[in-house]
Amino acid sequence: MEYLTENDVRNKLREKVLARKGRGGATAVAAEIGFSLPYLSDIMASRRDVSERFAEKLGYKRVVVFVPVEPEPEARRVDVDLDALAASLPNVSTQGKPRPF
Repeated sequence: MEYLTENDVRNKLREKVLARKGRGGATAVAAEIGFSLPYLSDIMASRRDVSERFAEKLGYKRVVVFVPVEPEPEARRVDVDLDALAASLPNVSTQGKPRPF
């Protein structure tokens, strides 16, 4: 079974239009699949997504796939002595007042 991305479907559409060059091109393809030329042009230019109905007219079925998100690593608890940390930093106090220089 062939799996395509949305851009692959767009490329298939472009190939279909190019194959009809000199014989109506995009206008003929739009009429053949039952969509307006502006709609077809918007899909080729990525201004619109390929709809389920549009994909079916090209011989494909649109399927959305969801994959699991990698779980985030668990947070590790780190015990910190805030008084010792504050004492090691210049101009920091744990009493809410800056220490003098």
